[in-house]
Amino acid sequence: MSIGKAQVWLKKSEDNITTATKLELHLAYTEYLVGIGNLEKGLKCFDAANTIASQDKDLSSAKRSDAKITERVKVNMTIADAAYVTSLIAFEKVSAP
Repeated sequence: MSIGKAQVWLKKSEDNITTATKLELHLAYTEYLVGIGNLEKGLKCFDAANTIASQDKDLSSAKRSDAKITERVKVNMTIADAAYVTSLIAFEKVSAP
C-alpha cells in the first residue's frame, strides 16, 4: 500500500486504527519525507506522531513493568523506530545548507 493510500485510509477510519499503527505510519512518512529532502514537512509529521504517542493511555501503561511482554515489545519497537527517525532528522539538519 502506498503512503498516500494509507493516509486516506487512516483519515476514513481513524477510530478503528490502533495507536501503534498510526505511529508506524507517521514515522514511515517522516522517514520518507526526510529521505527526499523535505525536512520541514517531515518535522511536522514527526511532531504529529509525538502528539499521538503522548496522548495515548494504552501506550503509557505498556511501559510499566507489570505490562504484558508483547505490549512492552511493541512499545520498544516504536521507540526504536522513533529513535532511528530522530537520527535521520538530526543528520539532515546538520547536512542542510
